[in-house]
Amino acid sequence: MDVLISVLAGVVQGLTEFIPVSSSGILVILRQMTGFTGDEALAYLAFLHLGTLAALLICLQNDLKKMARELLRMLRDTRSNAALYLRASRSGEEPRYARIVTTTYRRLVVMTLSSALMTALIGLILWKAAARVSGSLLYTGAGFILTGVILLVMSMIRPQGKVVKEIPLRSAFWTGIVQGFSVLPGLSRSAVTISSSILSGFRAKSAIRFSYLISVPVVLGAFLAGLISGIGAGTINGHFLMTAIPGAISAALTGMLVIRRMLKLTRRAGSRPFAFLSFVFGVIAVAASFAM
Repeated sequence: MDVLISVLAGVVQGLTEFIPVSSSGILVILRQMTGFTGDEALAYLAFLHLGTLAALLICLQNDLKKMARELLRMLRDTRSNAALYLRASRSGEEPRYARIVTTTYRRLVVMTLSSALMTALIGLILWKAAARVSGSLLYTGAGFILTGVILLVMSMIRPQGKVVKEIPLRSAFWTGIVQGFSVLPGLSRSAVTISSSILSGFRAKSAIRFSYLISVPVVLGAFLAGLISGIGAGTINGHFLMTAIPGAISAALTGMLVIRRMLKLTRRAGSRPFAFLSFVFGVIAVAASFAM
């Protein structure tokens, strides 16, 4: 892979990772066109995930900093409650425990961790199946078409407009489960998580922001998995880095632009244009699978 194709792939990754169109599906199509497969492709995808992770950390830094602070305070309160319990078990007194989930950001911490746990569980279950079909244009096309159907149905549903504190914590588990299914090629992570969040009661803007927040541990995990695989296979060397790093940079820059514009684009256009775009990619992938 030369630098120009690497940069193009990074732009595609940064663009589609944060809109309701499958980035993995489009990259499958690019990999089929360029013949870039195997361990080197997995390692390269890890660097693209590094780029989109950087975009998330930069654009969501205020939310992530507040969540990190609240996580530390939650751990402190949990430790204090444990100490009270031990003291009360010896003295027989009735302790006054501190409430743990008391703020919006503490609630977001719990919802994000719960979602990540369910995503990891489903991802592990589907990992082998996803790996078997990851290079298949037919399965990728089917994933695109399913994404289009989901988005088309969601365009007919009016968001309830609830804020974070009004959303049941169990909703995070369901969003994490559907996010886990996005390991299948062509099925958009953003589409399924935004749709699940809206069905849970989130208003559209909050659903998109929550989708981005819960993607942080997922993208980090994808980067680490690909990096470990690449190191184990010995594919990461100086020549590889000369092409992979420009791709990661282009993915980061494009991702930052998309994240900052996504809310305005979604409010203006809705999900139908993304649904039709997914249908187009699906038809192309399915047709190409029979032509090859």
